[in-house]
Amino acid sequence: MAVDPAKRKRQGAYDTPDTVARPLVDWAIRNRTDSVLDPSFGGCAFLEAAALRLVALGARMPAKNLFGFDTDRRALEPLVRLFAGTPASDRFVVPRDFLSTSPGTADCPLVDAVVGNPPYVRHHLLKGVRRDVARDAALSSGYDLSKKSSYWGYFVLHAVRCLKPGGRLAFVLPVSLLTTDYADTVRAVLFQGFGRTRVIVVDQRLFEGAEERSVVVLADGWSNANEGVSIERARDAQALSAAVSEVPARWNGHALLNDRNAWRRELVAEDASRLMEQVRSDPQVRSLGDIAGVSLGVVTGANDYFVRPSSHMRELKARPRQRHRILSGVRGVEGLVANRKTFEALRRNGEPCELLLLREGDGRTGVRGYLQSKAAGRAKTAYKCKAREPWFVLGPQAPPDAFLTPLSGPYPRLILNGWRLDCTNTLYRVNWKPPMTTTQAQLVALSVVSSLGSLSAELAGRVYAGGALKLEPRDARKVLVVVSDAPAQDVSRCFRQVSKLLSKGDWAQAQSVADELVLRGVLRAGKRLAQQLQEALMALRALRQAK
Repeated sequence: MAVDPAKRKRQGAYDTPDTVARPLVDWAIRNRTDSVLDPSFGGCAFLEAAALRLVALGARMPAKNLFGFDTDRRALEPLVRLFAGTPASDRFVVPRDFLSTSPGTADCPLVDAVVGNPPYVRHHLLKGVRRDVARDAALSSGYDLSKKSSYWGYFVLHAVRCLKPGGRLAFVLPVSLLTTDYADTVRAVLFQGFGRTRVIVVDQRLFEGAEERSVVVLADGWSNANEGVSIERARDAQALSAAVSEVPARWNGHALLNDRNAWRRELVAEDASRLMEQVRSDPQVRSLGDIAGVSLGVVTGANDYFVRPSSHMRELKARPRQRHRILSGVRGVEGLVANRKTFEALRRNGEPCELLLLREGDGRTGVRGYLQSKAAGRAKTAYKCKAREPWFVLGPQAPPDAFLTPLSGPYPRLILNGWRLDCTNTLYRVNWKPPMTTTQAQLVALSVVSSLGSLSAELAGRVYAGGALKLEPRDARKVLVVVSDAPAQDVSRCFRQVSKLLSKGDWAQAQSVADELVLRGVLRAGKRLAQQLQEALMALRALRQAK
Protein backbone atom coordinates (compact mmCIF):
# COMPACT_ATOMS: atom_id res chain seq x y z
CA MET A 1 0.00 0.00 0.00
CA ALA A 2 1.48 3.34 -1.06
CA VAL A 3 1.28 5.96 1.68
CA ASP A 4 2.27 9.61 1.19
CA PRO A 5 5.29 10.61 3.35
CA ALA A 6 3.42 13.04 5.63
CA LYS A 7 0.67 10.57 6.39
CA ARG A 8 3.18 7.75 6.80
CA LYS A 9 5.01 9.78 9.44
CA ARG A 10 1.75 10.43 11.32
CA GLN A 11 0.70 6.79 11.13
CA GLY A 12 4.17 5.29 11.50
CA ALA A 13 3.26 3.03 8.58
CA TYR A 14 6.24 1.32 6.96
CA ASP A 15 5.43 -1.78 4.93
CA THR A 16 7.76 -4.66 5.72
CA PRO A 17 9.68 -6.28 2.84
CA ASP A 18 9.05 -9.98 2.32
CA THR A 19 12.76 -10.60 2.80
CA VAL A 20 12.38 -9.37 6.38
CA ALA A 21 8.96 -10.81 7.23
CA ARG A 22 9.63 -14.38 6.11
CA PRO A 23 12.63 -15.24 8.30
CA LEU A 24 10.89 -13.76 11.34
CA VAL A 25 7.73 -15.72 10.70
CA ASP A 26 9.65 -18.93 9.98
CA TRP A 27 11.35 -18.53 13.36
CA ALA A 28 8.12 -17.80 15.24
CA ILE A 29 5.86 -20.53 13.75
CA ARG A 30 6.97 -24.05 14.61
CA ASN A 31 3.88 -26.21 14.27
CA ARG A 32 1.04 -26.40 11.77
CA THR A 33 -1.41 -25.78 14.60
CA ASP A 34 0.26 -22.60 15.85
CA SER A 35 -2.02 -19.58 16.11
CA VAL A 36 -0.52 -16.29 14.98
CA LEU A 37 -1.43 -12.62 15.50
CA ASP A 38 -0.25 -9.56 13.56
CA PRO A 39 -1.55 -6.54 15.53
CA SER A 40 -1.04 -4.05 12.69
CA PHE A 41 -0.94 -6.07 9.50
CA GLY A 42 -0.96 -3.24 6.91
CA GLY A 43 0.31 -4.69 3.63
CA CYS A 44 -0.06 -8.26 4.94
CA ALA A 45 3.61 -9.19 4.54
CA PHE A 46 3.65 -11.06 7.85
CA LEU A 47 0.26 -12.71 7.33
CA GLU A 48 1.25 -13.91 3.87
CA ALA A 49 4.55 -15.27 5.17
CA ALA A 50 2.68 -16.93 8.04
CA ALA A 51 0.23 -18.62 5.67
CA LEU A 52 3.12 -19.98 3.58
CA ARG A 53 4.91 -21.21 6.69
CA LEU A 54 1.81 -22.98 8.02
CA VAL A 55 1.21 -24.66 4.67
CA ALA A 56 4.83 -25.81 4.60
CA LEU A 57 4.29 -27.34 8.04
CA GLY A 58 1.18 -29.21 6.84
CA ALA A 59 -1.74 -26.87 7.60
CA ARG A 60 -4.59 -27.19 5.07
CA MET A 61 -6.49 -24.06 6.04
CA PRO A 62 -3.82 -21.64 7.31
CA ALA A 63 -6.19 -18.68 7.50
CA LYS A 64 -7.96 -20.36 10.43
CA ASN A 65 -4.77 -20.00 12.47
CA LEU A 66 -4.26 -16.30 11.74
CA PHE A 67 -5.58 -13.17 13.42
CA GLY A 68 -4.99 -9.48 12.79
CA PHE A 69 -6.03 -5.87 13.33
CA ASP A 70 -5.42 -2.63 11.48
CA THR A 71 -6.83 0.88 11.60
CA ASP A 72 -6.46 1.53 7.87
CA ARG A 73 -9.39 0.33 5.72
CA ARG A 74 -7.03 -0.09 2.79
CA ALA A 75 -5.45 -3.02 4.62
CA LEU A 76 -8.50 -5.03 3.52
CA GLU A 77 -7.38 -4.95 -0.12
CA PRO A 78 -4.30 -7.21 0.18
CA LEU A 79 -6.18 -9.27 2.78
CA VAL A 80 -8.98 -10.09 0.33
CA ARG A 81 -6.47 -11.05 -2.34
CA LEU A 82 -4.55 -13.21 0.10
CA PHE A 83 -7.48 -15.11 1.58
CA ALA A 84 -10.06 -14.99 -1.23
CA GLY A 85 -12.75 -17.55 -0.63
CA THR A 86 -11.64 -18.25 2.94
CA PRO A 87 -14.10 -17.63 5.79
CA ALA A 88 -11.69 -15.56 7.85
CA SER A 89 -13.39 -12.20 8.23
CA ASP A 90 -14.01 -12.67 11.95
CA ARG A 91 -10.30 -12.98 12.60
CA PHE A 92 -9.14 -9.91 10.64
CA VAL A 93 -10.79 -6.79 12.03
CA VAL A 94 -10.51 -3.57 10.02
CA PRO A 95 -10.69 -0.80 11.00
CA ARG A 96 -9.82 -1.63 14.60
CA ASP A 97 -7.15 -0.33 16.92
CA PHE A 98 -5.33 -3.31 18.39
CA LEU A 99 -4.77 -1.36 21.61
CA SER A 100 -8.53 -1.18 22.16
CA THR A 101 -8.84 -4.98 22.34
CA SER A 102 -9.05 -7.15 25.45
CA PRO A 103 -6.40 -9.93 25.25
CA GLY A 104 -7.55 -13.39 26.27
CA THR A 105 -11.17 -12.86 25.24
CA ALA A 106 -13.13 -13.68 22.10
CA ASP A 107 -12.26 -10.12 21.12
CA CYS A 108 -8.56 -11.05 20.95
CA PRO A 109 -7.75 -14.69 21.82
CA LEU A 110 -4.38 -15.80 23.13
CA VAL A 111 -2.00 -17.07 20.45
CA ASP A 112 1.24 -19.03 20.12
CA ALA A 113 3.06 -16.23 18.27
CA VAL A 114 2.76 -12.50 17.72
CA VAL A 115 4.58 -11.17 14.68
CA GLY A 116 4.75 -7.82 12.97
CA ASN A 117 6.07 -4.33 12.57
CA PRO A 118 4.24 -1.98 14.98
CA PRO A 119 3.70 1.66 13.98
CA TYR A 120 6.64 4.02 14.53
CA VAL A 121 4.96 7.16 15.90
CA ARG A 122 6.68 9.48 18.36
CA HIS A 123 4.83 10.54 21.48
CA HIS A 124 4.32 14.16 20.41
CA LEU A 125 2.43 12.96 17.33
CA LEU A 126 0.09 10.79 19.41
CA LYS A 127 -3.05 12.84 19.82
CA GLY A 128 -6.71 12.58 20.67
CA VAL A 129 -8.43 9.22 20.78
CA ARG A 130 -5.39 7.29 19.60
CA ARG A 131 -3.30 8.63 22.48
CA ASP A 132 -6.04 7.99 25.04
CA VAL A 133 -6.56 4.41 23.84
CA ALA A 134 -2.82 3.75 23.98
CA ARG A 135 -2.49 5.04 27.53
CA ASP A 136 -5.55 3.11 28.68
CA ALA A 137 -4.00 -0.04 27.23
CA ALA A 138 -0.77 0.60 29.14
CA LEU A 139 -2.68 1.16 32.37
CA SER A 140 -4.72 -2.01 31.93
CA SER A 141 -1.52 -3.97 31.28
CA GLY A 142 -0.19 -3.01 34.68
CA TYR A 143 3.07 -1.71 33.24
CA ASP A 144 4.46 1.70 34.13
CA LEU A 145 5.16 3.07 30.66
CA SER A 146 6.54 6.58 30.27
CA LYS A 147 4.22 9.10 28.64
CA LYS A 148 7.15 9.95 26.37
CA SER A 149 7.01 6.48 24.87
CA SER A 150 6.57 6.10 21.14
CA TYR A 151 3.53 4.24 19.82
CA TRP A 152 5.38 0.96 19.25
CA GLY A 153 6.08 0.69 22.99
CA TYR A 154 2.36 0.40 23.73
CA PHE A 155 2.06 -2.27 21.03
CA VAL A 156 4.81 -4.41 22.55
CA LEU A 157 3.29 -4.34 26.04
CA HIS A 158 -0.18 -5.13 24.70
CA ALA A 159 1.14 -7.83 22.39
CA VAL A 160 2.79 -9.87 25.12
CA ARG A 161 -0.56 -10.04 26.90
CA CYS A 162 -1.88 -11.88 23.83
CA LEU A 163 0.60 -14.74 24.16
CA LYS A 164 -0.03 -18.16 25.58
CA PRO A 165 2.53 -19.32 28.18
CA GLY A 166 5.65 -20.31 26.27
CA GLY A 167 4.62 -18.15 23.28
CA ARG A 168 6.91 -16.24 20.96
CA LEU A 169 7.17 -12.65 19.72
CA ALA A 170 8.94 -11.59 16.52
CA PHE A 171 8.84 -7.82 15.97
CA VAL A 172 10.66 -5.25 13.89
CA LEU A 173 11.24 -2.24 16.16
CA PRO A 174 13.26 1.00 16.02
CA VAL A 175 16.73 1.04 17.53
CA SER A 176 15.40 3.40 20.21
CA LEU A 177 14.31 0.22 21.99
CA LEU A 178 17.94 0.01 23.09
CA THR A 179 18.85 3.65 23.47
CA THR A 180 16.05 5.56 25.19
CA ASP A 181 14.97 5.97 28.80
CA TYR A 182 11.29 5.77 27.89
CA ALA A 183 11.84 2.22 26.63
CA ASP A 184 13.07 0.99 30.04
CA THR A 185 9.77 -0.78 30.75
CA VAL A 186 9.63 -2.38 27.31
CA ARG A 187 13.21 -3.66 27.63
CA ALA A 188 12.41 -5.08 31.06
CA VAL A 189 9.43 -7.01 29.68
CA LEU A 190 11.29 -8.31 26.63
CA PHE A 191 14.50 -9.15 28.48
CA GLN A 192 12.94 -10.63 31.63
CA GLY A 193 9.50 -11.83 30.60
CA PHE A 194 10.74 -14.46 28.14
CA GLY A 195 12.98 -17.47 28.45
CA ARG A 196 15.39 -16.12 25.85
CA THR A 197 15.40 -12.90 23.86
CA ARG A 198 17.48 -12.06 20.82
CA VAL A 199 17.91 -8.51 19.53
CA ILE A 200 19.50 -8.14 16.10
CA VAL A 201 20.64 -4.64 15.19
CA VAL A 202 20.44 -4.02 11.44
CA ASP A 203 23.04 -1.56 10.11
CA GLN A 204 21.19 -0.52 6.95
CA ARG A 205 17.74 0.99 7.22
CA LEU A 206 15.02 -1.51 6.35
CA PHE A 207 12.41 1.12 5.48
CA GLU A 208 12.73 3.98 3.04
CA GLY A 209 12.01 7.28 4.74
CA ALA A 210 12.30 5.91 8.29
CA GLU A 211 14.16 8.21 10.70
CA GLU A 212 15.66 5.33 12.66
CA ARG A 213 17.45 2.12 11.97
CA SER A 214 15.69 -1.07 12.99
CA VAL A 215 16.23 -3.93 15.36
CA VAL A 216 14.61 -7.34 15.16
CA VAL A 217 13.36 -8.81 18.43
CA LEU A 218 12.96 -12.59 18.71
CA ALA A 219 11.57 -13.37 22.16
CA ASP A 220 10.96 -17.03 22.98
CA GLY A 221 9.15 -18.61 25.92
CA TRP A 222 6.72 -16.08 27.36
CA SER A 223 6.46 -16.39 31.15
CA ASN A 224 9.34 -18.87 31.26
CA ALA A 225 12.31 -18.36 33.57
CA ASN A 226 14.77 -16.06 31.85
CA GLU A 227 17.95 -17.72 30.62
CA GLY A 228 19.59 -14.78 28.88
CA VAL A 229 19.64 -12.11 26.21
CA SER A 230 21.64 -12.02 22.99
CA ILE A 231 22.58 -8.82 21.17
CA GLU A 232 23.65 -9.42 17.58
CA ARG A 233 24.28 -7.47 14.41
CA ALA A 234 23.35 -7.84 10.74
CA ARG A 235 24.48 -5.61 7.90
CA ASP A 236 21.28 -5.71 5.83
CA ALA A 237 18.09 -7.70 5.18
CA GLN A 238 19.97 -10.53 3.53
CA ALA A 239 22.36 -10.88 6.46
CA LEU A 240 19.37 -10.63 8.82
CA SER A 241 17.78 -13.68 7.23
CA ALA A 242 20.94 -15.69 7.84
CA ALA A 243 21.32 -14.38 11.40
CA VAL A 244 17.77 -15.36 12.39
CA SER A 245 18.41 -18.98 11.44
CA GLU A 246 21.67 -19.17 13.38
CA VAL A 247 22.18 -20.02 17.04
CA PRO A 248 23.61 -17.07 19.01
CA ALA A 249 27.24 -17.40 20.03
CA ARG A 250 26.46 -16.48 23.63
CA TRP A 251 23.72 -15.39 25.97
CA ASN A 252 24.14 -12.53 28.42
CA GLY A 253 22.67 -11.67 31.77
CA HIS A 254 20.73 -8.64 32.92
CA ALA A 255 23.58 -6.15 32.52
CA LEU A 256 22.01 -5.47 29.13
CA LEU A 257 18.80 -4.46 30.84
CA ASN A 258 20.30 -2.04 33.35
CA ASP A 259 22.87 -0.38 31.11
CA ARG A 260 21.50 1.28 27.98
CA ASN A 261 24.95 1.28 26.38
CA ALA A 262 25.81 -2.35 27.04
CA TRP A 263 24.28 -3.41 23.73
CA ARG A 264 26.80 -1.35 21.77
CA ARG A 265 29.68 -2.74 23.78
CA GLU A 266 28.41 -6.21 22.98
CA LEU A 267 28.70 -5.48 19.28
CA VAL A 268 32.29 -4.32 19.24
CA ALA A 269 35.27 -6.61 19.69
CA GLU A 270 35.17 -8.59 22.93
CA ASP A 271 38.52 -7.16 23.97
CA ALA A 272 37.17 -3.58 23.83
CA SER A 273 36.18 -3.60 27.52
CA ARG A 274 39.54 -5.06 28.52
CA LEU A 275 41.16 -2.47 26.30
CA MET A 276 39.49 0.42 28.12
CA GLU A 277 40.38 -1.07 31.51
CA GLN A 278 43.98 -1.32 30.39
CA VAL A 279 44.04 2.35 29.47
CA ARG A 280 42.24 3.44 32.64
CA SER A 281 44.93 1.78 34.75
CA ASP A 282 47.34 4.58 33.82
CA PRO A 283 47.23 7.20 36.63
CA GLN A 284 47.37 9.98 34.02
CA VAL A 285 43.96 8.91 32.69
CA ARG A 286 41.10 10.53 34.59
CA SER A 287 37.37 10.98 34.18
CA LEU A 288 36.37 14.51 33.23
CA GLY A 289 34.16 14.58 36.32
CA ASP A 290 37.24 13.95 38.51
CA ILE A 291 38.94 17.12 37.36
CA ALA A 292 36.06 19.42 36.47
CA GLY A 293 32.47 20.28 37.17
CA VAL A 294 30.12 19.87 34.22
CA SER A 295 26.82 21.75 34.23
CA LEU A 296 24.24 23.30 31.93
CA GLY A 297 24.89 26.67 30.43
CA VAL A 298 22.65 29.65 31.19
CA VAL A 299 18.99 28.63 31.08
CA THR A 300 17.08 31.69 29.92
CA GLY A 301 13.83 29.98 29.02
CA ALA A 302 13.68 32.17 25.93
CA ASN A 303 17.02 32.38 24.14
CA ASP A 304 15.54 34.26 21.19
CA TYR A 305 14.57 37.07 23.55
CA PHE A 306 17.57 37.24 25.88
CA VAL A 307 20.41 36.39 23.46
CA ARG A 308 20.68 39.10 20.83
CA PRO A 309 23.12 40.41 18.22
CA SER A 310 25.40 43.24 19.37
CA SER A 311 23.68 45.65 16.97
CA HIS A 312 20.33 45.04 18.68
CA MET A 313 21.88 45.62 22.09
CA ARG A 314 23.03 49.04 20.89
CA GLU A 315 19.55 49.82 19.59
CA LEU A 316 18.10 48.90 22.98
CA LYS A 317 20.59 51.25 24.66
CA ALA A 318 21.57 48.43 26.97
CA ARG A 319 24.22 49.43 29.51
CA PRO A 320 27.63 47.71 29.46
CA ARG A 321 26.83 45.71 32.62
CA GLN A 322 23.66 44.45 30.96
CA ARG A 323 25.56 43.05 27.97
CA HIS A 324 27.18 39.69 28.64
CA ARG A 325 29.30 37.96 25.99
CA ILE A 326 27.88 34.50 25.33
CA LEU A 327 27.98 31.54 22.98
CA SER A 328 24.65 30.08 21.91
CA GLY A 329 26.24 27.13 20.09
CA VAL A 330 29.47 26.17 18.36
CA ARG A 331 28.75 27.94 15.09
CA GLY A 332 31.70 30.21 14.50
CA VAL A 333 33.93 28.33 16.95
CA GLU A 334 36.24 26.58 14.56
CA GLY A 335 38.93 25.02 16.75
CA LEU A 336 39.52 24.19 20.40
CA VAL A 337 39.41 27.70 21.84
CA ALA A 338 36.81 30.47 21.90
CA ASN A 339 38.48 33.87 22.26
CA ARG A 340 38.14 37.54 21.35
CA LYS A 341 38.65 36.74 17.67
CA THR A 342 35.77 34.25 17.87
CA PHE A 343 33.47 36.77 19.50
CA GLU A 344 34.35 39.58 17.09
CA ALA A 345 33.59 37.32 14.13
CA LEU A 346 30.20 36.44 15.61
CA ARG A 347 29.49 40.14 16.25
CA ARG A 348 30.43 41.18 12.71
CA ASN A 349 28.26 38.45 11.22
CA GLY A 350 25.23 39.60 13.20
CA GLU A 351 25.01 36.39 15.23
CA PRO A 352 23.24 36.40 18.62
CA CYS A 353 26.28 36.71 20.89
CA GLU A 354 25.24 38.92 23.81
CA LEU A 355 23.07 38.00 26.76
CA LEU A 356 20.74 40.62 28.19
CA LEU A 357 21.60 40.31 31.87
CA LEU A 358 19.17 42.42 33.87
CA ARG A 359 18.63 43.25 37.52
CA GLU A 360 15.34 43.75 39.30
CA GLY A 361 15.28 47.53 38.92
CA ASP A 362 16.27 47.55 35.25
CA GLY A 363 12.68 47.99 34.12
CA ARG A 364 13.30 51.75 34.42
CA THR A 365 16.49 51.80 32.28
CA GLY A 366 16.92 52.16 28.52
CA VAL A 367 15.66 48.62 27.96
CA ARG A 368 12.22 49.49 29.38
CA GLY A 369 10.61 49.47 25.94
CA TYR A 370 12.00 46.02 25.20
CA LEU A 371 10.57 44.68 28.48
CA GLN A 372 7.15 45.94 27.39
CA SER A 373 7.35 44.69 23.79
CA LYS A 374 5.38 41.92 22.14
CA ALA A 375 8.53 39.80 22.20
CA ALA A 376 8.62 40.22 25.98
CA GLY A 377 4.96 39.24 26.19
CA ARG A 378 5.76 35.96 24.44
CA ALA A 379 8.94 35.33 26.42
CA LYS A 380 7.39 35.80 29.86
CA THR A 381 4.92 32.97 29.16
CA ALA A 382 7.78 30.43 28.76
CA TYR A 383 7.95 27.87 31.55
CA LYS A 384 11.34 28.93 32.93
CA CYS A 385 10.46 32.61 32.71
CA LYS A 386 7.19 32.15 34.58
CA ALA A 387 9.12 30.42 37.38
CA ARG A 388 11.31 33.52 37.95
CA GLU A 389 10.37 36.66 39.86
CA PRO A 390 10.75 38.99 38.14
CA TRP A 391 10.72 36.97 34.98
CA PHE A 392 13.55 38.85 33.25
CA VAL A 393 16.21 38.50 35.97
CA LEU A 394 18.79 35.79 35.32
CA GLY A 395 21.13 34.72 38.09
CA PRO A 396 24.72 35.90 37.46
CA GLN A 397 27.36 33.23 36.88
CA ALA A 398 31.11 33.43 36.54
CA PRO A 399 32.34 32.47 33.06
CA PRO A 400 33.41 28.80 32.83
CA ASP A 401 36.90 27.56 32.05
CA ALA A 402 35.74 25.62 29.00
CA PHE A 403 32.69 24.47 27.05
CA LEU A 404 31.64 20.96 26.01
CA THR A 405 29.36 20.09 23.12
CA PRO A 406 26.48 17.92 24.40
CA LEU A 407 25.25 16.78 20.99
CA SER A 408 27.88 15.43 18.65
CA GLY A 409 27.80 14.42 15.02
CA PRO A 410 31.31 13.13 14.44
CA TYR A 411 32.94 13.67 17.86
CA PRO A 412 32.46 15.68 21.05
CA ARG A 413 34.58 18.79 21.47
CA LEU A 414 35.90 20.54 24.57
CA ILE A 415 36.52 24.22 23.80
CA LEU A 416 38.73 26.32 26.07
CA ASN A 417 37.39 29.70 27.14
CA GLY A 418 39.91 32.30 26.03
CA TRP A 419 37.96 35.53 26.62
CA ARG A 420 35.59 35.24 29.61
CA LEU A 421 32.66 34.14 27.47
CA ASP A 422 29.61 32.32 28.82
CA CYS A 423 27.24 29.91 27.08
CA THR A 424 23.56 29.11 26.91
CA ASN A 425 22.26 25.64 27.70
CA THR A 426 23.05 24.55 24.16
CA LEU A 427 26.53 23.89 25.60
CA TYR A 428 27.85 22.59 28.91
CA ARG A 429 29.94 24.74 31.23
CA VAL A 430 33.19 23.08 32.36
CA ASN A 431 35.00 24.41 35.44
CA TRP A 432 38.30 22.93 36.59
CA LYS A 433 38.22 21.68 40.18
CA PRO A 434 41.94 22.09 40.83
CA PRO A 435 43.36 25.03 38.87
CA MET A 436 45.00 23.96 35.62
CA THR A 437 47.88 25.37 33.68
CA THR A 438 47.32 26.36 30.08
CA THR A 439 49.29 23.29 28.96
CA GLN A 440 47.23 20.93 31.11
CA ALA A 441 43.95 22.43 29.84
CA GLN A 442 45.10 22.14 26.24
CA LEU A 443 46.03 18.49 26.80
CA VAL A 444 42.56 17.78 28.25
CA ALA A 445 40.95 19.35 25.17
CA LEU A 446 43.20 17.25 22.91
CA SER A 447 42.26 14.15 24.93
CA VAL A 448 38.58 14.64 24.11
CA VAL A 449 39.42 14.78 20.39
CA SER A 450 41.63 11.69 20.67
CA SER A 451 40.42 8.12 20.18
CA LEU A 452 40.57 7.66 23.97
CA GLY A 453 38.20 10.52 24.78
CA SER A 454 35.94 9.91 21.79
CA LEU A 455 35.62 6.19 22.52
CA SER A 456 34.74 6.83 26.16
CA ALA A 457 32.14 9.38 25.00
CA GLU A 458 30.63 6.81 22.62
CA LEU A 459 30.33 4.35 25.49
CA ALA A 460 28.89 6.90 27.92
CA GLY A 461 26.42 8.76 25.67
CA ARG A 462 23.13 7.83 24.14
CA VAL A 463 22.28 7.56 20.46
CA TYR A 464 19.49 9.70 19.06
CA ALA A 465 17.32 8.80 16.08
CA GLY A 466 19.40 10.67 13.51
CA GLY A 467 22.60 9.00 14.67
CA ALA A 468 23.77 11.91 16.84
CA LEU A 469 25.53 11.17 20.11
CA LYS A 470 24.02 12.95 23.15
CA LEU A 471 25.96 13.41 26.36
CA GLU A 472 23.95 14.34 29.43
CA PRO A 473 26.04 16.09 32.12
CA ARG A 474 26.33 12.81 34.04
CA ASP A 475 27.54 11.11 30.85
CA ALA A 476 30.03 13.87 30.09
CA ARG A 477 31.63 13.39 33.48
CA LYS A 478 32.58 9.84 32.41
CA VAL A 479 34.58 10.95 29.39
CA LEU A 480 38.23 9.93 29.80
CA VAL A 481 40.93 12.58 29.51
CA VAL A 482 44.66 12.75 30.17
CA VAL A 483 46.07 15.02 32.88
CA SER A 484 49.83 15.33 32.70
CA ASP A 485 52.71 17.76 32.87
CA ALA A 486 53.68 17.04 29.28
CA PRO A 487 56.17 19.33 27.56
CA ALA A 488 54.42 22.66 26.95
CA GLN A 489 56.00 23.14 23.54
CA ASP A 490 54.78 19.76 22.27
CA VAL A 491 51.25 20.28 23.62
CA SER A 492 50.99 23.84 22.28
CA ARG A 493 52.16 22.79 18.81
CA CYS A 494 49.67 19.89 18.70
CA PHE A 495 46.88 22.11 20.03
CA ARG A 496 47.39 24.65 17.24
CA GLN A 497 47.63 21.94 14.59
CA VAL A 498 44.48 20.12 15.73
CA SER A 499 42.55 23.40 15.99
CA LYS A 500 43.53 24.28 12.44
CA LEU A 501 42.45 20.86 11.14
CA LEU A 502 39.12 21.12 12.95
CA SER A 503 38.52 24.57 11.46
CA LYS A 504 38.85 22.91 8.05
CA GLY A 505 36.44 20.13 9.03
CA ASP A 506 39.13 17.45 8.88
CA TRP A 507 38.09 15.51 11.98
CA ALA A 508 39.84 12.29 10.99
CA GLN A 509 43.26 13.93 10.60
CA ALA A 510 42.72 16.03 13.71
CA GLN A 511 42.09 12.88 15.71
CA SER A 512 45.12 11.19 14.20
CA VAL A 513 47.35 14.10 15.26
CA ALA A 514 45.79 14.17 18.75
CA ASP A 515 46.34 10.40 19.09
CA GLU A 516 50.00 10.77 18.24
CA LEU A 517 50.53 13.11 21.18
CA VAL A 518 47.97 11.81 23.69
CA LEU A 519 48.31 8.06 23.15
CA ARG A 520 51.80 7.59 21.82
CA GLY A 521 53.58 10.60 23.29
CA VAL A 522 52.05 11.04 26.77
CA LEU A 523 50.62 7.62 27.63
CA ARG A 524 53.37 5.74 25.79
CA ALA A 525 50.76 3.40 24.32
CA GLY A 526 52.05 0.87 21.84
CA LYS A 527 51.05 1.03 18.21
CA ARG A 528 48.75 -1.99 18.63
CA LEU A 529 46.91 -0.50 21.63
CA ALA A 530 46.36 2.79 19.80
CA GLN A 531 45.08 0.91 16.77
CA GLN A 532 42.66 -1.11 18.91
CA LEU A 533 41.23 2.06 20.43
CA GLN A 534 40.74 3.53 16.97
CA GLU A 535 39.09 0.36 15.66
CA ALA A 536 36.69 0.14 18.61
CA LEU A 537 35.78 3.80 18.14
CA MET A 538 35.11 3.34 14.43
CA ALA A 539 32.94 0.29 15.13
CA LEU A 540 30.79 2.18 17.64
CA ARG A 541 30.48 5.22 15.41
CA ALA A 542 29.44 2.99 12.51
CA LEU A 543 26.67 1.51 14.66
CA ARG A 544 25.11 4.86 15.45
CA GLN A 545 25.64 6.53 12.09
CA ALA A 546 24.83 3.67 9.71
CA LYS A 547 22.24 4.70 7.10
